[in-house]
Amino acid sequence: MTTGASFGLGENMRDRRIVALTPVSCLMLPVFWLLQNNRANIWTRIQHHLEKKIPNKRKVFKEFVQEILWVRHREQTVEDVVSRTSHENHTTIHDVPYYIRMEEGINL
Repeated sequence: MTTGASFGLGENMRDRRIVALTPVSCLMLPVFWLLQNNRANIWTRIQHHLEKKIPNKRKVFKEFVQEILWVRHREQTVEDVVSRTSHENHTTIHDVPYYIRMEEGINL
């Protein structure tokens, strides 16, 4: 967040945690006071903007569960593909070009 930024307008902040890397000063105002002093309807606009940008707890939890399911599916798919492949290596020294074998001093 930058200087003068706002958050939590009209929002229930009971289960919210705000973490900052630098010292922060917060000004807590009641919503009714903001709405009484709402010139040009700015606080309502900011509130709508924040509602669109900041997900609620249910949406965050749903995305968390989807991510866990995706990781499990991905790991299972990788395991299935790897288990179906043959791990035998049929390459021999004769697969290396002759001039490279000569440079390395490999005589076979």
